[in-house]
Formats: sequence, C-alpha cells, structure tokens
Amino acid sequence: MYEQKKIIINGKLTEWNYLISRQEEIDKEIEELDHQMLGLRSVNFENTIKSTSVANRDSKLAELITAKEKLEAERKKVFIEYVSKEKELHIDELNDEQIRILKAVLNESSYSKAGKKIGYHRQSIYREMKKIYKILIKH
Repeated sequence: MYEQKKIIINGKLTEWNYLISRQEEIDKEIEELDHQMLGLRSVNFENTIKSTSVANRDSKLAELITAKEKLEAERKKVFIEYVSKEKELHIDELNDEQIRILKAVLNESSYSKAGKKIGYHRQSIYREMKKIYKILIKH
C-alpha cells in the first residue's frame, strides 16, 4: 500500500515540478519580450523620420504586446494549476529545507546527484525523502 501511494505521489510531484519549470520558462519569455519592446520603443530619431519605418515599428510593437498578453494569461493559468497541485500534495506542510531537497531529487536522476547538487550525502537525502514521503502520503 505504501509503495502504491508513493508511486502516485511521485507522479503528482513530477507534475508539480513541471509546473515550476514551466513558470520559469514563461517568465524568461516575458522578460525577452520586454527587452524587445524596450528596444523598439527606444528607436533613435533618425529612424522615425520615414513613416513606413514608424508603421513597421508600431506593427511589430503591437505583435509583441499581443504575444506578451498571451504569455501572461498562460502564466496565470499555470500558476493557478501550480497552487492547486501544491495544496493537493500538502507541500505547505514541508519546511523550506525539505522543499529544497525535494526539488533537487525531482530534478536529478539519482539521490547521489541530488545530494551533490545541494551539499548532502546520498544517505541523508534518502532519510529526508523518507520523511517527506511520510508527510505527503498521510493525506
């Protein structure tokens, strides 16, 4: 029974971890769009003399704004999913260090690699993950 629950929890944790990385990707994309928009807004005076270049710039700016709005809507949707998954898993019952360990384990292929990444020995990671699973499985 414990192993079955652990498998289910692992699946949900993988989804939760994916949502974290998706949020980070969206934030980077939005940051890149902001950078591009800033570049378009700060065009020097010589380039604004030709009306076609102004129209092209305005058109490109409108495209960037539309793309940013879509990304912001997606970010909001992903955030809502993330919060829902976090509540479902009762992640809030873990302390910051346990969450740090959990994220490292989810992002690495082994406890050894996760331990090296955050400065723990493999056995310590294993013990902490047992505690984490006990907390998450009790719900």
